[in-house]
Amino acid sequence: MNETGAYAPVLLFPSRLSWKFRGQSVGPCVAPIVKGGLQGGFWESRDAVPVAEPFFWHWASGIRIGYLRFFHRLERRGELRLTGFQAGPAPQLLSHVDLLWGKWERFSVPDATGSAKAPTRFEARWMFQIPLTPFAYEGR
Repeated sequence: MNETGAYAPVLLFPSRLSWKFRGQSVGPCVAPIVKGGLQGGFWESRDAVPVAEPFFWHWASGIRIGYLRFFHRLERRGELRLTGFQAGPAPQLLSHVDLLWGKWERFSVPDATGSAKAPTRFEARWMFQIPLTPFAYEGR
């Protein structure tokens, strides 16, 4: 499956809901998310002969809720101020849950006229990083 997408995270009250972990700031975020792609292609059968499978498109949009490791600087008055688009390290998404609604052509069903229609479907995905390790758990 080939998939691409975009999301735009917004920190939720960074000066009140964020905390420090090993000298780095962590806080909750929400983001609108949009994704799309193709499913299908070639796969090998038991006798090692490539078998063609049709391609199916999919798209979805929804919301991403998660935790973000972000970097900030202190102003002269001691206030927390995010760096925004200034040069520096990028924020890192630690764990998240995606709630998506969209259409997956692979799951098309015939309608009353006999033509195939892809109904709107719901998908929930998540990724939880295990603290202090490089391991994460993903699921649907």
